[in-house]
Amino acid sequence: MFFFELDNLVRAFVAIQQLPPNDPNSFFVIAGYHGEPFRGAGYANPSWWGGYCNHGNVLFPTWHRAYILRLERALQSQVPGVAIPYWDETEEFSLKNGIPPIFLQKTYTFSDNTSRTIPNPLFSYKFQARITDRLDPDANYTKPVGYETVRYPFSGLVGDAESTLIHNQQMLEKGEDVTNRILNDNIVTWLNFSSFQKQ
Repeated sequence: MFFFELDNLVRAFVAIQQLPPNDPNSFFVIAGYHGEPFRGAGYANPSWWGGYCNHGNVLFPTWHRAYILRLERALQSQVPGVAIPYWDETEEFSLKNGIPPIFLQKTYTFSDNTSRTIPNPLFSYKFQARITDRLDPDANYTKPVGYETVRYPFSGLVGDAESTLIHNQQMLEKGEDVTNRILNDNIVTWLNFSSFQKQ
């Protein structure tokens, strides 16, 4: 039963990622809520971080509950009945290993009779439209059409494209096993320790 539900979740994410970028149920629009409008009315002030998402304040849990509900409703508009699974970061597997492995797999193979393999929509997303950061180039978060999202330890910053390219090339040379371990070591440290200092 679990694999059938995961198949449906993946199908739903594929579907919303393929919707036009101006569709209110598209991944592009909903993911944009998390960062847009970058700095809101304070966009000209580099020390001001705004956007719709509330980080570092008491509204964080409440805002994200509404955000996830909106995402789940978009997914259900494509695959009725699908639900976003709850990740319990306090369970033993997460405390020892980090994030669920599905997020580190570049491809996904459906468990149904088709055994079809596709690019995993839970691994990354390619922008269907350009986003423009109105702040000066020193903190440029502008992304072009076709930009593919990355996960730590890779860098998604494009303001200093040369440094980002060099850093990401160094990460690629380390190989997938190493970069996945770096990410999960970071997650495990965050979940288990109050300090990121080397033990």
